[in-house]
Amino acid sequence: MENFKSVTVFCASSVPTNQSYSDLAKEVGKYLANNNITLVYGGGNRGLMGDVANACMNDNGKVIGIIPHFLAAREYAHTGITELIFTDDMEQRKKLLFQKSEAILVLPGGMGTMDELFEAITNVQLKLIKHKVILFNHEGFYDSLLVMLQQMQQNNFVAQSTIDKIIVVINMEECIASLINKEIEND
Repeated sequence: MENFKSVTVFCASSVPTNQSYSDLAKEVGKYLANNNITLVYGGGNRGLMGDVANACMNDNGKVIGIIPHFLAAREYAHTGITELIFTDDMEQRKKLLFQKSEAILVLPGGMGTMDELFEAITNVQLKLIKHKVILFNHEGFYDSLLVMLQQMQQNNFVAQSTIDKIIVVINMEECIASLINKEIEND
């Protein structure tokens, strides 16, 4: 099995009230660095974004941050990473986040993370990208979302085959198993 060489991580740019989310982001960053997997992310240095990037950099990993000019001050653009790319807007940012990686890992986050998750899965569904999409349901964070997706499927608003493209993991061992298996089921 071949490992992914680059993974886009979508996650919160804000500091969570639950410390375990920060611990998870740090564990992911450390894992990526120690396995020579380039971290591609939103370019901020706060919240889970900062946690994952700093952990990766602290273990000599490669980190590519992508952030629009207008968000650089609000999300505190991370100038201490391997490469920081500025974009004109969110659309260009997301396009580069997809282009520069082979897989997508979604950690806990808010509205921006949801936007990125749904754009990723829609792009996979439409075969615009061939990424593996991994949803880290840490401590049940995404339980309600998974129920909502099933409700959408039951009402014929989304195909089960689309939902099946989201690989749900609940711990680091499952996450690693998904990241070390580069094979992606395409139907």
